[in-house]
Amino acid sequence: MNTSHMRTEGREYRNGKYISVWLCLQIRVEMMKQRASSLKEQEVKLGVMLAQLQMEKAKEVRSPGDAIPVDLNRRCSEQSA
Repeated sequence: MNTSHMRTEGREYRNGKYISVWLCLQIRVEMMKQRASSLKEQEVKLGVMLAQLQMEKAKEVRSPGDAIPVDLNRRCSEQSA
């Protein structure tokens, strides 16, 4: 029988210690919150990178007389700050 993770009446036996099921759930919730926060930060960074790549591509494709009305680099850096 694997004793590294055993459950007895509202307590779990993990790595030689009993801890409450509530504490286990709280730990899992905190881990999920941290993961969600990390994923959100990564999503924002990827969005900024995508906007910058689109700006670079637009600069390559546009003709010399065309004007780009919005400075996305400035707007992206303001959002990430």
